[in-house]
Amino acid sequence: IEFRFEKRAEKAVPVVPKLGPPDTDIAVDPEGVTVEPPQITLTGPESAVAAIVDVRTDAISLTGLPPGTFVEQVRLLVPEDRRVSASAERGRVRISLRPDIVESERTGVPVAVVRGTDFDPEGTLGYGAAGLRATVRVRGLRRVLGELDNDEIRLFARAELDAFVDPDGDGVGLADVPIEAEKRSDAWSIVAIEPASLAMTWT
Repeated sequence: IEFRFEKRAEKAVPVVPKLGPPDTDIAVDPEGVTVEPPQITLTGPESAVAAIVDVRTDAISLTGLPPGTFVEQVRLLVPEDRRVSASAERGRVRISLRPDIVESERTGVPVAVVRGTDFDPEGTLGYGAAGLRATVRVRGLRRVLGELDNDEIRLFARAELDAFVDPDGDGVGLADVPIEAEKRSDAWSIVAIEPASLAMTWT
C-alpha cells in the first residue's frame, strides 16, 4: 500500500459576482457592486487550493430591473472537490443600476449663421470661411447616440447688431458670437461646442 501525504493549506480568494445583462438603456454601475463576504477562505490539499484564483456566485439575472439599488442572496460556487472546504457557501450581492448614459464626440457639424433683423440690409456681415463646421460633445442614452446622425444636430450663431463694437473707429464692427445648439430632444443634449464662438465683422 502506497500513501501520499500532502501539506494542508489555507488560501483567501475573492468572491466574484456573476451578473447577467441588464435591459436596454440600463447599465451596471461598477462602483455600486459589492459582495458580502468579499472573500472566503479555502482549506485543503496545497495542490488543490493553489489552483483556485476566485469563487463565483450563481448567475444573477438583471432582466426587468429598473435603475436603483438591489440586494440578492446568492449561492457561492465553491469547489466541488470534497477535499477542499470553504468558510462560507452563501453570500449577498448589492447591485446598483443606472441609466446607460454616455458621451460621444461628433466632428464636422455645420454651424448656421442667423442674422438679426436690426442689421442694415446694405451692410456686410462677415464670418470667415463659408460652411463653418464645429466639433461637439453629445450626451445621452447609449442606444440613442448610436442612432443619432450628425444632421440631427443643429448649431447656430445668432448675430445681433448690439453685439458689435468698433474699437478702431474705422467703420468695421467686431464681435465674438457664441455658437449655440438648438434643443431638439430630451433624449440627448450638447455639453460642449468647439469652437465656442464665431468671430464676425460688420461693415
